[in-house]
Amino acid sequence: MDIGKAFTSSFEGLKKNKSVIVPILISLIVPIILVFVYLHISGLYDVVIDAVYLAQEYDEKKADYVFSNYNLSDKNYTSEALGYFSGRGEYRKGLVDYWEANGIITRSIGLLNLKNIIWGIFFITSITILSIYLSCASYAIVLLSIRKEKLDYRNTISLTNKFWSRYILTGLLLFIITFVPISLGILLMVLSFLLNLWIGVISIILFIVFMIIYLVFISVRLLFVYPILFYDDMPSSQSIKKCFTITKNNFKQLLIVFGIMYGIGATVNSIGFTPFFESFYNLLLPENILKSISIFFLIVFFLLVGSFVSAFQILFLFYSYLDLQSSKTSKISATVSAYKTKGGKYEN
Repeated sequence: MDIGKAFTSSFEGLKKNKSVIVPILISLIVPIILVFVYLHISGLYDVVIDAVYLAQEYDEKKADYVFSNYNLSDKNYTSEALGYFSGRGEYRKGLVDYWEANGIITRSIGLLNLKNIIWGIFFITSITILSIYLSCASYAIVLLSIRKEKLDYRNTISLTNKFWSRYILTGLLLFIITFVPISLGILLMVLSFLLNLWIGVISIILFIVFMIIYLVFISVRLLFVYPILFYDDMPSSQSIKKCFTITKNNFKQLLIVFGIMYGIGATVNSIGFTPFFESFYNLLLPENILKSISIFFLIVFFLLVGSFVSAFQILFLFYSYLDLQSSKTSKISATVSAYKTKGGKYEN
């Protein structure tokens, strides 16, 4: 299995067919729009704007306190400073109290009526269904790209509709395989506490170790379920079964693939999340039109980067699977050839 080849092929595939990011980009943009629509329909938008302004005001007051030399000798200075720089502890509690003192909590509770609850359920359901469908479409369009088929709306929708039900079923099966053992572990941990406190403490440590090992193991062994589902056009259960079979005896290499995939995603998210969040925060506090336009384009930039990274991860997953499958096929062919050459006898 050539990981470098899969990485290069993914990069080249993304460079040639940039349109593979479209479903992912839509899946990022539409929920944001729907959230803003809900905030306006429910009347929460004004409350959110006021809460943002108050949060900025509160932050400025805390900054003045922390960076003032006159407060260094105060009894609570250390906890206040730690809370300010971490955004937790006393800082967070103080912000909630500040909102409550200025009526934000009361206004929010006042808008918690039946109409807004129904609208909330509707929007959450719509966002969930749309996100799942577009996630399926992101695999479908990558499959079209790998097969060098035409990347257009009709082909993408047609392929997405074909795999839609299987995609959901596969997700449910993966959820069961992943979390049922963990749920049983939690149950055993709770029961151990009923027997003895120290046994319970030991069970917590063992459970954490087991959970980490199991999650890494099952994530690696089921790494290619979706590429198998789409590329090989197999049923959900057969995709999972084949994935377990094909990933056997390749754990170390697949662990590298897993590390590259999620390492890239985690790095980009950790670097981009704070600027992305702050951009939205600043968009709600417009000082002038030019600044608002600049912030808007900055948000679009972050969304595009996130879309390209996600598309690259899916491409890398597909190409890694195809390379692994190819290497296994080559080994089988070589073994059969050696068998025939030796007169029907395998040679050790």
